[in-house]
Amino acid sequence: MKKIILTMLIICTTVSVNIFAEELNVRKNTVSISFDFTKKFGLASNQFAVWVENEKGMLVKNLFVTDFTAGKGWEKRPESLPSWRKAVKDADIDSISSATPKSGKLQLQWDTKNEDGEPVEKGIYKIFIEANIKWENTVLFTCEIKIDDNITIGEITEKISGKGYDKQTLITNVEIK
Repeated sequence: MKKIILTMLIICTTVSVNIFAEELNVRKNTVSISFDFTKKFGLASNQFAVWVENEKGMLVKNLFVTDFTAGKGWEKRPESLPSWRKAVKDADIDSISSATPKSGKLQLQWDTKNEDGEPVEKGIYKIFIEANIKWENTVLFTCEIKIDDNITIGEITEKISGKGYDKQTLITNVEIK
């Protein structure tokens, strides 16, 4: 009886350790992106996209795009998200689009895989977050990510384009880890 209990205990411990190791490996290969989104009222704002490019500037993966934009809203508003539009060109974006969220903290994950679900090669990647503040006024956050045996996160930069929006409040408190 003691042998059966000991055998079952060893089996349960082995399974638990394997599940925990698998969970750690998944977390090790994941980049977390979070930011505060404050929805604005009025036309020509609140559109944003989050995506990853390789060091050659080629699209690796779309992580999020608002539904209006994914539905080719830029045809109605050509000034909408110019950096993202340049990156995606003809990529399929329906699968990652979602309605413009309510105000609050948003969290996204990049599993370090490309659009086809394959792990990316070792190298340098950039995460982009672009949002329309109002009409042609945009904010663009970028962060360089180095992937080798570990993931190294660089500094986050913010660039505001357009006139009269030196201090934007649409997307704030960006964290990438």
